[in-house]
Amino acid sequence: MPISSLHASPPRVVAAKDTVASAGTIAMGGPNERLWIGLRHDARDAWLLVAAGVQALLSVGLIATVVGEGTLTRLLAAPLLGGGIWWNANTIAHIHIHRPFFRARGLNRLFAGWLSLTTLIPQTIWRHRHLWHHTGKAGPPPPLRASPQLAAEFLSIATLLAVVAVVEPATLGLVIAPAFGVAMLLCQLQGHYEHHERGTALPAGISHYSRWYNFFWFHDGFHIEHHLEPARHWTALPALREAAGAIPNGGASALPPVLRWGSSQLERLESFRNDALGGLERLAMAWPALGVYMVESHRRAFATLLASRGLLDASAPFMVVIVGGGLFPRTLFALAPLLPQARFRVVDGSAESVTHLMERLADAPALHSRVEIVTADFDAERYADNAALVVLPLALRGSAATLAARCPCPVVAHRWLSAGRIGPSTTISLWLWKRLDWLAPLSANPLPPGSAVRSPLTQPQPTRGRP
Repeated sequence: MPISSLHASPPRVVAAKDTVASAGTIAMGGPNERLWIGLRHDARDAWLLVAAGVQALLSVGLIATVVGEGTLTRLLAAPLLGGGIWWNANTIAHIHIHRPFFRARGLNRLFAGWLSLTTLIPQTIWRHRHLWHHTGKAGPPPPLRASPQLAAEFLSIATLLAVVAVVEPATLGLVIAPAFGVAMLLCQLQGHYEHHERGTALPAGISHYSRWYNFFWFHDGFHIEHHLEPARHWTALPALREAAGAIPNGGASALPPVLRWGSSQLERLESFRNDALGGLERLAMAWPALGVYMVESHRRAFATLLASRGLLDASAPFMVVIVGGGLFPRTLFALAPLLPQARFRVVDGSAESVTHLMERLADAPALHSRVEIVTADFDAERYADNAALVVLPLALRGSAATLAARCPCPVVAHRWLSAGRIGPSTTISLWLWKRLDWLAPLSANPLPPGSAVRSPLTQPQPTRGRP
């Protein structure tokens, strides 16, 4: 995994050593107990060996193809070669750092030498710096002591480059050298944006749950889960996410790490999407039949999801915070009859939406007495401090999982059906192409049935904030 200047929270489990698997890791059961070719942990690690061989063959084939070609052709080959080095460093080499593949120490050292050649990165240095990143300690790692393994890795890389310099110097200067620069740039982007998004630093990491990304990157997208238990086998990271049911002080991103630098472009797309969703809400206001369908489909989905979490059984009053949704308050109208004991705080940054909401509530005095309206952008620390539940809209700026990680209580997020799942979910409507996802940060302190609210509720009154 790329080296980052960030310092993650200390993990619960240290990285595995060369000879004994770390305590606290989950033993792989079933057919994977029958390991072959000396693999220590799981027979599926053989796929990593195959992938390492394929990457090496493709690299050699690419270099051989451009030998004797023009300068431009060679320079264009460099990003492809560099991409392969970056991919190997963040998948196979990274996994081998935490859980060396073989039972025999000698085979692990031999494979580390192979990775050193195919990535041009001495794996002893890669391992030393990366494991320091997992300690969460500030500052650079301590000096690395010289060792026969480190000397062998340096010597093998130097010999390879010397041979290429003698036989085909143009290939070294126009292909291999720029390819290594591309690889290090991509590794730096990967390391940075695994803990940053939209200018926000998240030391616990940011996960990316795309099925295809995690297939080709061997579950590298489960970064939060990896920081929770670095020695957990790569095949078990999805199960760790499901078992934890939590997002610990981090979040999930719709983009893989190296693409998060383009988050400003994503914000423009989100702005366009939010304008389109606002148009749909205005259509529901103008067409009562559509409005009834939207409220009823949301009510059924909330009933299913909240019943599975026990919130429908709570007898004491508690606070539900609804972010946005003031223009056409289907979430409020759907939840109010389901949670008769709840009070609601609607936080919407649009003064126009708040005006529409107050007009609707004027016709429903019983509901109005249970609602506090805040005209402001949502701030979890300020507006969700005494909440038992927060509901996020589909028209949300940024990542729902990242915002949920800052909330002190469980969160229900509106999501497209096509979006990656970030928690237990239920479908709202196929026609609306929406669902609800349940997210529970580790810091969440959900309101147990029958308990009192954690802080007094203020009387409902309109509050002015940032427009």
